[in-house]
Amino acid sequence: MDTSTIVNLGLLVISGVAAAFAGWQAFEARGARDDAQQARNDAKAHEEASLKAAREAAKSSTRSAEAAERQAAAQEQALHDRDPWRFDPAGQNRWKVTNRTGSLAYLEEVTSAPGTVDVVGIDMTLSFIEVANGASFFINFGGGVTDPASTDVTIEWFKANEGTHFFTHTIP
Repeated sequence: MDTSTIVNLGLLVISGVAAAFAGWQAFEARGARDDAQQARNDAKAHEEASLKAAREAAKSSTRSAEAAERQAAAQEQALHDRDPWRFDPAGQNRWKVTNRTGSLAYLEEVTSAPGTVDVVGIDMTLSFIEVANGASFFINFGGGVTDPASTDVTIEWFKANEGTHFFTHTIP
């Protein structure tokens, strides 16, 4: 064997090793690409699952908040329903006050602080006024330049065979 053959055989072996190494790298690169694609698909699936879970949590949170609002409104209404006198807006600066004491009430006085309220349609100079259960009277409050934004209205009344009662409500 002459020198050129040995050199050519050496180059052939080196080329074969280089080709095998290049093939191995291509195989590894393909595997890495496939792994990356799988990881991307897995990440997308996890992202979609996260988004779905977040939406469900938001819906659940909204339902919880709505339920809490309904419960608070029901508690407020229940509290309001137990009030012996109900105050309902009846126009600008006017409130309708309804007897919900369960029986005839003898109205003695209607006061407020701060500010004053005007009782409409009732002569409050009498010692007492009969207000049947479910009956109403009206009061005016506000509208003036110096009137406060709200006032505590106190109703003083008595029932037959009972002592004097007081009820205070803030308007508006």
